[in-house]
Amino acid sequence: MRTYLVRPNGEGCYPGVVLYSEIFQVTGPIRRTAAMLASHGFVVAVPEIFHELEPAGTVLAYDEAGAA
Repeated sequence: MRTYLVRPNGEGCYPGVVLYSEIFQVTGPIRRTAAMLASHGFVVAVPEIFHELEPAGTVLAYDEAGAA
């Protein structure tokens, strides 16, 4: 399973968070949320949760069917 990882700048030990994305995968808003959490001192892991169904790196378009 491919995982997007963001960490704070600088050396040190930091607490970790797993950010579980919505059906659309690792979209821009999810990446921005991960970066914001990292800026507050967390290591953030965002797994591609549909790795068995979609090729690595797939980002689905926001559509009405996915939002329902």
